[in-house]
Amino acid sequence: MSDLLVDDLEWMVAQWAPETEGNYRQELLAESDQEGLRRMLFGMGSLSLGELAGSA
Repeated sequence: MSDLLVDDLEWMVAQWAPETEGNYRQELLAESDQEGLRRMLFGMGSLSLGELAGSA
């Protein structure tokens, strides 16, 4: 189980590494500021919805 967690965390680090080509960081920075803000707010909403649904 811990191997899966380590693999997932390594993948996440690679998605935000400035020296990695074609990762999520480059994709996000290539978008407009408005699209970046939209993605951020959508992600926050998705996380909070999951948290609220699990608290009932």
